[in-house]
Amino acid sequence: MQAVNPHPTGTVFPVVKSPPARSARPVAGMPDSQTCDSAQERSRWLGRALARRGTEDRNHPLEWMLVEPIREDSRHDESLDMRCLGLIESLIRASDSYPESMDSSSLVAVLQWAWQHTENWDAMLREACLLKPFMPLYLCSALPDQERVGARRNAVAQSRGLALELIALIELSHSLGHREFVEWLDQRISASEDLGRSVQRFLNVDLSLISQALAEQRAAAGGESGPSRVDAIPISDSQHHDWWSLAWQWSCATHAFLVPVGVTDPADSWSELTSHWKTLYGLVCPNSTRSHRRCIGIRASSDKRMEDQLDRRLDDVRVEQGVMTLVNVRYVGDPASRTGERNPLSPWQTAWLECMDLAIEGAEPTGFLDQTGDLALVYQDLGRSELAQYVRDVLSQVQANLARDGLLPENEPVPLIVGIATVDGPAKSFRMKQLFDAATRCLENAASQGPGTIKSIEVF
Repeated sequence: MQAVNPHPTGTVFPVVKSPPARSARPVAGMPDSQTCDSAQERSRWLGRALARRGTEDRNHPLEWMLVEPIREDSRHDESLDMRCLGLIESLIRASDSYPESMDSSSLVAVLQWAWQHTENWDAMLREACLLKPFMPLYLCSALPDQERVGARRNAVAQSRGLALELIALIELSHSLGHREFVEWLDQRISASEDLGRSVQRFLNVDLSLISQALAEQRAAAGGESGPSRVDAIPISDSQHHDWWSLAWQWSCATHAFLVPVGVTDPADSWSELTSHWKTLYGLVCPNSTRSHRRCIGIRASSDKRMEDQLDRRLDDVRVEQGVMTLVNVRYVGDPASRTGERNPLSPWQTAWLECMDLAIEGAEPTGFLDQTGDLALVYQDLGRSELAQYVRDVLSQVQANLARDGLLPENEPVPLIVGIATVDGPAKSFRMKQLFDAATRCLENAASQGPGTIKSIEVF
């Protein structure tokens, strides 16, 4: 693997396979393999080297996070956007005894600095990287009140740790050859793998250790000795994966996204969280044209949270003696087009979800994907005949949207079939499996008649 061309004025750092190659030629200014042959040692060395960049920059976010004392007058600091500060403070919702001003101000400083120093990054990559440090705060703010109080301090500490990693990643980008490094990132980015972990494998380093060493070196240079401002709560690989997956999917501006298994659904709605981020990002990025659309969180059918959510909805329908309907959609076209390249949801799935949401205003479906890629949406208070008409209209609209985007020939029928199953006033013994089985039978019957077919049934 060839080394990434270093920036002429930056730190020279070789790119090696994991484990480090013993035959790699020594690099000027870097310890040889006898003194620095582990990822941990390399990471700490690199963090200290990066800390020497821009040590005179008083607007560097590390000055806010580590060197500067808590600024009582942070609301009067002209370098910070007060509108951003207010939005971040609303996320933290700190108690009177918690140093809210320090964390809110430092996160605003990181956000503004990161935006200014990633001007050549791909738009979606840039937004996802800036969003990830805020994910712990967003997910904490979505918890019920009694859970949020205990989780808040950890969420703030985790956001600080992720913000430090973002600083380290951007400093690495400039040191390793900005353009080439960003091109490498853009080629490999997806929702399925955290960006930081990709970088770690590519460079055989630990990004969290780099950020810690970077912070410690800057703190020492500023005469600060308090480790509490440097040490971060450990973050697991699964947390990195979940937060990155959400950040990437939100940045793609799609109408729906797949919720990672480890993430709890918000007490209210996902739309409130995505709308808050779009407002915050719009302040940092004045040229952003992102619209505030309602977002739908979809889960995998094997997700235990999905089962619990459906059982709760069935209980509500049973108590009210209302109607519950399941709409199951299957793709019957080219298998190569079944899934998206970078996102868990394929183009046809996102198109279907968007068109259904526009057709049925105000509906809050519970959505999930099964292992074969079938998309299912569960609705309350909508019966079989009513939903069947919506589905007919949506099939036409999805066909038009896919043809517009060049994903389907203009005169070709949309390669989807639909099964609809409804239960009205379910008995106490009724189970969701009965609804699933009925919708699946409808799908099998529709498959025999070809694309565009809709089959429905009422379950008793």
